Amino acid sequence: MSSFTSVLDELESALQSGAMGRRTTVLRQITDLFTSGAENFSQQQIALFDDVMSHLINHIESRRWSN
Repeated sequence: MSSFTSVLDELESALQSGAMGRRTTVLRQITDLFTSGAENFSQQQIALFDDVMSHLINHIESRRWSN
């Protein structure tokens, strides 16, 4: 799970920096992490991935349309 912790650190940093490119990169990393182990995750873990990805997507889209 160290890669998960690393991605969470990247997520926090990306959200604080405000850089859309960084958010997109983190979203891609989270998606890769999810797809590499989805068959082993519980429903609760899948819901967490969904929440994180939705949050990032909303931030990316709102930034894209405001620029």
